[in-house]
Amino acid sequence: MTRKPRDPVAIIPGTALAGTSELPWRSLPGLDQLLVAPLDPIGFMEILLDMLMTIPGIDAAWIGHPNDDGRLVPEVVRGLHSGVISDPAQMIDLYDGPRSLGPAGRAWHSGRAELSADVVADGGLAPWRQDWLRLGLRVGASIPLTGVKGVHRLLNLYSGEPEFFLLNWPVAVLTEFGRVIGTAIENRLNQRALLRANRLLDTLLVGVETLLDPASEASVLRDICKRLSETDLFSCAAIGQVDQDGVFGYAIAHGKAAEDVRGLRQPLDQHESQQLLGVLAWKTGVLQTVDDYASLARLQQWREFALRGGWQSAAAAPIRRAGALFAVLFLVSEDNAVIDGDTRRLISQLANNIGRALDEVDLKAALRAEREQQSVIARHDKLTNLPNRRAFEETLPVSLAHAGRHGMVLGLGMLDLDNFKPINDRYGHAAGDTVLRTLARRLRGALRDVDFVARLGGDEFALIIEDLNSIERLGGFCDRLAAIVRQPIELDHGELVVVEASLGFTFYPTDPEPPEMLIRHADIALYASKAAKTTRTRFWMTYQEFIGAAPAQSHYRALLQSQSVEVHFQPIITVSTGAVTAIEALARLRDGEQLLAPAAFLPDLNAEDREILFDTVLRQGIAALRHLAPIAPELLLSVNVDAEVLTRGAVLPMIEAALAGSGIAPGRLIIELLESHEFSDHGVAQERLDGLRRLGIAIAIDDLGIEFSTVQRVQKLKVDHLKLDRAFLANVMSNPNNLVSLASNITMAASLGLSLCIEGVETTDMLDALRILRAPLAQGFAIARPMPLAPLTQFLARDVTHKVGDQPRSLLGAYATHIRWVRVFLFAPDEPAVWHHLRRASTLSLTKFLHRNGLDQTPLGEAYAALMALTDQPELDITAVATASDLVRTRLCEAIMAQGSSAAAPPTLQSDRARQRSVARGLV
Repeated sequence: MTRKPRDPVAIIPGTALAGTSELPWRSLPGLDQLLVAPLDPIGFMEILLDMLMTIPGIDAAWIGHPNDDGRLVPEVVRGLHSGVISDPAQMIDLYDGPRSLGPAGRAWHSGRAELSADVVADGGLAPWRQDWLRLGLRVGASIPLTGVKGVHRLLNLYSGEPEFFLLNWPVAVLTEFGRVIGTAIENRLNQRALLRANRLLDTLLVGVETLLDPASEASVLRDICKRLSETDLFSCAAIGQVDQDGVFGYAIAHGKAAEDVRGLRQPLDQHESQQLLGVLAWKTGVLQTVDDYASLARLQQWREFALRGGWQSAAAAPIRRAGALFAVLFLVSEDNAVIDGDTRRLISQLANNIGRALDEVDLKAALRAEREQQSVIARHDKLTNLPNRRAFEETLPVSLAHAGRHGMVLGLGMLDLDNFKPINDRYGHAAGDTVLRTLARRLRGALRDVDFVARLGGDEFALIIEDLNSIERLGGFCDRLAAIVRQPIELDHGELVVVEASLGFTFYPTDPEPPEMLIRHADIALYASKAAKTTRTRFWMTYQEFIGAAPAQSHYRALLQSQSVEVHFQPIITVSTGAVTAIEALARLRDGEQLLAPAAFLPDLNAEDREILFDTVLRQGIAALRHLAPIAPELLLSVNVDAEVLTRGAVLPMIEAALAGSGIAPGRLIIELLESHEFSDHGVAQERLDGLRRLGIAIAIDDLGIEFSTVQRVQKLKVDHLKLDRAFLANVMSNPNNLVSLASNITMAASLGLSLCIEGVETTDMLDALRILRAPLAQGFAIARPMPLAPLTQFLARDVTHKVGDQPRSLLGAYATHIRWVRVFLFAPDEPAVWHHLRRASTLSLTKFLHRNGLDQTPLGEAYAALMALTDQPELDITAVATASDLVRTRLCEAIMAQGSSAAAPPTLQSDRARQRSVARGLV
């Protein structure tokens, strides 16, 4: 190796400074500045070694600390190939064996510097003799780095000159040098521990918030791993279990090197010295932790994974569900000093929290099953198992609202048997029951999943039929219904009977009355049909026929075919930045001077017409993407389609034709399934959706939480995006508690790994609340109204992106912040570390908001001050804190409702602070 020339006036040699009171290492240039520099431990050690390497005669240096096996692990190395000292087979052993006899082993135990004789003659250096000679090194010095808690590291210096240290650097000088350097490093380690304590609190808070609304077992495990791997503390998080073959492995893993973690597998019955950390945690039921993962002999089988993934520290904590071992939480960090007492407590708490969340999933499932069973009993007819009158009366208003939102015609029918009483009189009530049960099965089988049939009592049934957009369609449906009613029914004793029926229909919105009146009108049509049963040519009649009215006919269809469709576009933004992510294409129909919304013309369109409408909107939307490419090259386009049009089979060819030659990638399209229809054939629907996915097109479901859009339906259809119905925000200013259910849906969508857009964002206050609740996407008038292409181009050309903090800007945003605070409180009310974080963290505190807006002395401000005072008590009164928290929520609700009732109310607090102070101070 090339050696630095010796400086005849050396700085360090003891003989050069004999007779002075100054220790020789004090003369090292830059050392005093280094000792006070605000560096992290590794940065400090790197600069120190660089300084030492400038001393003539020192040819290599490194600093290391012992791992769990007692082997010295290098942290910072200069002048040596790291493999010489980091290979587990070559590592210095500080406690026993031939690799513990050198100067490093002696220095660790003696607490003073140790010098080696020439490597050629020093028996303690025999394991490394060949490496030293190959590198041109002859002697070394091992210096214990000592702090308040004793020796914690070793500094090793090497020289190619056989007597360098004996002649130039006395042992006492080296030992004193080690105390100064060791104290400086220890101080920085303590500072890092304080910083890590804050990261621990943040990580625990992330874990708590993630587990507050567990939707399912899979969502709990998947989402906690994802969130933990995104913290500053852990680079990867995984959940391990034993499979049916008795092999332990990590099926769920997120973060850096997640694939490597999934590759860690080991049979549980494999008894050997090298066992996975997770296997040990599973077998012992006790938290297992390691530092310096790659250096440990008992983990050498997986060293390649550790080196590739940068694993320094790791932990495996058992998760118990209902008191029994269920899984293992595995966490990996790239920090080699992360595992200490605080971290162990944190990881144990996280594992306990996961188990608690899983217990909550089980409890909710049991309660849900019980509620569903009770709901079925309360809302179903015992004889036929059809929905009963109560279920019908609850369903009808929802169906009418849904039909109104989506511009479709709804048919309400009342059906009554004509000759049922003679069957009861002749054959008995048991025979009548058989007839009713048989007829109920036939009626249910004749309807689509989207339609509804109930037994109201006796021999009377009610029907709700979706999407009846033509009399011809109604006629075909009623003919099929008549055929199944007239089919002979076999009684228990073998005799066949035939029944007849009468049916009355009315149509909404042609009949624009409330539910009670619509039922009356359907009954009127039923009685008219019964009255004419001796002369009628069909067994059904409509209320519109009875009063001489008829549904609107084909005016709008003619407009559609005359190419009078105009497409408007409404932006969808990323809430955290304000950036426009997508646009939704919305059809308008030009009727002279009028521009009609879908609710006005869709009821007059049949499925074929709606196919034409979809194709027209799609092509205009793709043309818009091409036009906008210079200013929004990655903008997504959402186009609506209903289930009936999708299953007819023409949608995919239409999309392929529209995209051909456009330069627009299929991945920029989102097909949004309108909630106005249910699939009559789920197999066909799934086939159509799979075809769209193969092309790269994303699938969205509109109006989550209304009608058919249940979580089960979302999972069954394997959609990519969800849109939360505007109903969740419609009355939020008069009932702020609606934000609680909205927050739960945000959590649910995140747990399922789905993109969620909140519709109906009509005010900036709503947008502020969504930002606080971490909603991903939003759409509504507060952002932009639907607009033609030219205004949209101008809208997108503006730079509307922004960076926002966590503090609320409005009372509604403050309410959303308090929701998050309460959710954490409910999850971990007894955890002191969490309490400290909740009390002081700006993310969840309203103190600054209330002060900034002059609300400190209002009833709201006083209630919040009282809550914060309770959290500062040494002994927490959980009941008192919960009561105080409820009062804060009540005061926030009162302030929001007072703000909403003011005709001159501006959108945010900051726009008119004086008015809002007066409103808040007026609250009692």
